Amino acid sequence: MNSLTLVIGSDDGKNIFSGHLGDSQRFYIYRMAEDGHRELLRVVENSSPQEKEHGGEGKMKAILSLLGEIDLMVARKNSPNFRKIAASRPIQPVRVRVQTIEEALELVKKNFSFLAELVRRRKAGERPRQIPRLD
Repeated sequence: MNSLTLVIGSDDGKNIFSGHLGDSQRFYIYRMAEDGHRELLRVVENSSPQEKEHGGEGKMKAILSLLGEIDLMVARKNSPNFRKIAASRPIQPVRVRVQTIEEALELVKKNFSFLAELVRRRKAGERPRQIPRLD
């Protein structure tokens, strides 16, 4: 796999949203190459509906529709929908402990081979519930 497309939620474009990815104001979608080169593809306003119940299917589906084709979802917190995605979708959720988008992108670069293998397995139909945490 030569590149990964990933999303990070943020309200200010610098810091990763401290809550669940789906509650951030905007989604920053990047493409990262195996050599670490990255580009911001687009910024998407979060126009998903408010949840009636936490972890609802409607919000998850709305967000996935907004994001389009992605390989990785990067967030600071796990969520019920992260677990649902891990169990049922070809998208790999990933947790990070860092605060900024820049730091998260560096972690993805550092762990590119590992993450690319997880994505490859997911696209081949495997659905491990593993949600790795990158430090």
